[in-house]
This record gives sequence, C-alpha cells and structure tokens, in this order.
Amino acid sequence: MRRLTRLIPAVSLLVFAVGSLAAAPTPSTRSVLADVAALDKPVTYTELKIPLGELIARIAAETGAPLRAARDVSDEPVAVVVKDFPARQLLEEVADLLDYRWSQRVDAAKGSERARKYVNGAPERPHPAIAYEIWQDLRSKQREEALRQAALGDVQKRFQETLKEYEDLAALPLEEIQKLATAPLVPVDGLRALSPEGRRAAGQKFVSSPEGQTRIQRSLTARKLATPLPRALAVLVGGLTPQQWTTLRRDGLMVLSTDPRG
Repeated sequence: MRRLTRLIPAVSLLVFAVGSLAAAPTPSTRSVLADVAALDKPVTYTELKIPLGELIARIAAETGAPLRAARDVSDEPVAVVVKDFPARQLLEEVADLLDYRWSQRVDAAKGSERARKYVNGAPERPHPAIAYEIWQDLRSKQREEALRQAALGDVQKRFQETLKEYEDLAALPLEEIQKLATAPLVPVDGLRALSPEGRRAAGQKFVSSPEGQTRIQRSLTARKLATPLPRALAVLVGGLTPQQWTTLRRDGLMVLSTDPRG
C-alpha cells in the first residue's frame, strides 16, 4: 500500500548494521521465518531506495528461501544498508518497522507444477508448496490511515496559519508593508553600547526566542508582499470561499475567470 503521497513524502525504511553491532529483534511471538534454515545466510545490501518487492525477491534469490511480497505492499519504497547481516533478522526488522507481517502461504503455481509431475510419473504424492509472504493486515492499514489523517490535518493547519499571516499583511497599507520589509531583523536599540561579542550573543538570543521568530517571519513575509503581484495573489487566495476551497482540495485545480461563461 502506498504511503503518504502528494503532501507527505513516502516513508522510507533505513536498516543499518555492521556484523554483530546490530541488536537482535525481540518479537513478541515466534516468527514464521524462524525455521527457514536458508535465512541464516548473511547478506549485504546498500540500497537507498528500492521497492520492497524487489528487495524481497533479491533476498529470495540469494538465500534460496521461498519469499514474496503481497501485491499491495510490493511497491513500498525502502532504504536498506546492511553488511553481513542475517537475512532472517533483516526480514523481520523490515516487517516490524513497516508494521507488516510475515505469514505462510500456499504457492499455487509451484503446487500445480508438482502435481503435474506426479501425474506424469513422479514417485511420491507432492506436498503443497509453501511460500513466506510479507503483507499488511487490517489493523496496520487502520493505524497507517490514522497517521495519514493526522499528518494531513497538521499540514492543513500550518498552511491555514501561514495563509492567514499573508492575508493580514497584504491588507495593510503599502507603506506599512514596506516598513516591515526594510526593518532590521534584530532590533538595534540597546545593542550599540555592547561589545561585539555581547551584540552577537544578544542577537542570537533574540533570534532564537519566540518574539524573534515572529518578527523574522513577519519581515520575510512582508518582503514577499512588497511587490504588487504577490500582494494581489495573497488577497485573492485569502478571499476564497469555503466552497472554492473544497473544489480546490478535491480537484487540485480551480479556474477563476472574469467571464463565468468562459
């Protein structure tokens, strides 16, 4: 399942280990991968961005273990940097960090192939072929959706706060906007009597304070609004109605025209 898109970059996984420096996972239940002897093999990867399905396929090819990723999670981008790391531990940590699960599945394709060989004269009746699949259960999907909605709400809140600041400043007389834009970011009153070191320390203290952050942000916004076009756009966007915002969020595009028939 694809993670946060558009407003939020896709979530990446970074697993880093060098030999025995990495801590062993502590799963609450016995992993279905515990008895797959082929996964004892250490692996080394340096992949800063790779689809989960491709990573699982590479581990399967390197170890010989029957591994696969479910279709709805195979495109999940991950980053993996490991050196001489047990394949089983890597797979379990990937699942843990992505909030996915490993389960045994019947490999229908290999089972059918074995059945055909049996019909054509194989000495023993075949057992069902087993594959180990990484997938996302319903609870994990619900947790992910809750995180997505919380992140989206936070982005929308910060956007509305920034938009309100632009709208309020754009409504000021141009002379006042220009005054804010040209004012020093750090007030100089009282600084002249200090030593150079004292002025630097006082300036750094002011810049890191809430008052300083607010002053700097207002000044930077005023500088952007000191020219006509950004000021007009701020007024225009600030005047959108709730219905127009709904349209914009839904369609991602809204056309404003002086001729409604156009």
